Amino acid sequence: MKALESRLEAEYWAAFRSNDHHALHERARTLVASGESSASEAYHSALFVLLHHGEFASVREAIERAMAADGECTPSLLPVLAHVNQRLQDLRTAHCLFEQCRQKGLLSGRNAFLARTADAVAFSAAYESDDEAAVAHQAKRFLGSCDTPSSELFHAAVCALLSRGEVGAAKEAIETGLAADYDGCSPSLLPLLAHVHQRMNELGTSHELFEQCVARGLLTGRNAFLTQTAAAVAFSAAYESNDDTAVVPQARRFVASCDTPSSELFHAAVCALLSRGEIADAKRAVEQALTADFNGCKGLLLPVLAHIHQRLYDIETAHVLFEACDRLELFTGKNAFLAGTATDVAHAYAELVMHRARAAEERDDDSAAFASGRLVARALYENAFAAARRRAGEAASAAVRSSRGARKPDFIIAGSAKCGTTYLYDLLTRSPSVWKRAPKELHYFTSMYRFGDAFYSAFFELCPEGMTCGESSPDYLDDCTPERPVDERIQACCPDARVIVVLRDPALRAISWYNQMTTNDAGRGGRPGNQRLSDLTMDKLRTYRNGNSLTQGLFIKPLRRFQRTFGRNRLLVLPFSDLVDPNRASNRVSAFLDIEPPALDARVPPRRNAGGHDKPSDALYSALRDYYCESLANLEDEFGIRL
Repeated sequence: MKALESRLEAEYWAAFRSNDHHALHERARTLVASGESSASEAYHSALFVLLHHGEFASVREAIERAMAADGECTPSLLPVLAHVNQRLQDLRTAHCLFEQCRQKGLLSGRNAFLARTADAVAFSAAYESDDEAAVAHQAKRFLGSCDTPSSELFHAAVCALLSRGEVGAAKEAIETGLAADYDGCSPSLLPLLAHVHQRMNELGTSHELFEQCVARGLLTGRNAFLTQTAAAVAFSAAYESNDDTAVVPQARRFVASCDTPSSELFHAAVCALLSRGEIADAKRAVEQALTADFNGCKGLLLPVLAHIHQRLYDIETAHVLFEACDRLELFTGKNAFLAGTATDVAHAYAELVMHRARAAEERDDDSAAFASGRLVARALYENAFAAARRRAGEAASAAVRSSRGARKPDFIIAGSAKCGTTYLYDLLTRSPSVWKRAPKELHYFTSMYRFGDAFYSAFFELCPEGMTCGESSPDYLDDCTPERPVDERIQACCPDARVIVVLRDPALRAISWYNQMTTNDAGRGGRPGNQRLSDLTMDKLRTYRNGNSLTQGLFIKPLRRFQRTFGRNRLLVLPFSDLVDPNRASNRVSAFLDIEPPALDARVPPRRNAGGHDKPSDALYSALRDYYCESLANLEDEFGIRL
């Protein structure tokens, strides 16, 4: 028998040394089939020749027969049996057998090379079991022994550590792999290294590495999932750098690739687009996200959609959406700041309803439409007051009201329309001393006076203690007549309020007012704001809306009433030319109201109302100046203002 063993082994080794692969395969089969010398090195080597040729099942059967016949061959063959089961994708059995080998110290000698395979199997088995502690432990052990860091399993082990918070261990394994073979490993590991630096909040390094990966086309295959991460890092890095030219394209790139629109970073990217005027891109991204997963995204994105419609001046849609957000209690966390905006929009919607009612009255003398619109506006305002109190806390709001009584405005910008009141109000509210409330126009002393002073005070009741508050309604000057004594109403309600009036060349003001009204006046044909006004005549101005565009420019009559009622100390009259220089305007109003000067930022100028800029014909302008000649002369004589 020993002679036979010696002959079979000798023939096998001869074939092994001959480099005759066919003969080697045949001799290996013969040796293994004989079942002889199963503990020998030749038998062990022959098994791996058969494995190389894919004969996994026959090798497993041969090993099991040999171990059953002769227990002395177990130290040599048990590790091979574990390896065979691994090759047959039976990871559980392979892992159990390799663990037995490890415990018995069998992964040495001729089987030492299988120690790495045992580590790989242990990691794979743990990964499939979802045992978090085991996965992290086995991944570290595998990465420590693996000599093929470019392999898919090495990549999987690194990802397993990263996903379980073992960032330091993952970084060490990646850097070791890249140091050993950068060219071979970088396609697999460089994207992961970029991801590691992101997880360590080293955005600059992460961004640089991801940009290398993008340039080399490495975000594919097993690293394709990092494409979105790369876009997120690029946006975050640009956002932190405050480079607006980089933020916008990176925000666009990120929201286009992101598949988690319910994330805070998606919310930040959308807000970054909004704050930089990219409203259409923000709207598209938010609408797509809400369409794909409304329930998952509404908490973060529905308030933002409402804000987008506000920015687009679609006040009605914004109001409906904000009301839904309020009912769903979405003004929390990242969107808490929009609670105040929701109140502003509610006020603006009420103002819009009031403007429509007044326009209906002026066009058709429809007092019923005006009364109805006024009541709808009142209801909208009351709903907005209630929502604002609820957000501020009913107890806090009640405490403020009881401690100081009814709050009234400290200043009122009273007119005139199309003379820069929007600009002045926005400039004033940039002062740290001034509380900004919206809408700026309340029209209380003209259109809403019958609702009483308590209604008016509700607009200001949440003004913080110690701050200055006010409003701006340009019709207060324009509509002040003996029949509608706006000055007396202001004095009775707000005896300490200071009043500011801005005046402009009445000829240009008349054209601007007519231009805006006809542009916004549905059903009246063309839009003068988009065409020349060369065909406009004095007759048209006299007949349009009862000639209001002309009569409201006769500033001297209401100004005399204002001066008589408020006196020089409480009335400031500014020519439009003062607003051209924000510093001059800021100094004058700050001194008049005794407030901290407004913060001026050349990058964000105070808001102006949009309007047409077409100029009238020379003949019309000359006729208008003649119409206002006496009023302008009296204005210069009595107030020292030349327009």
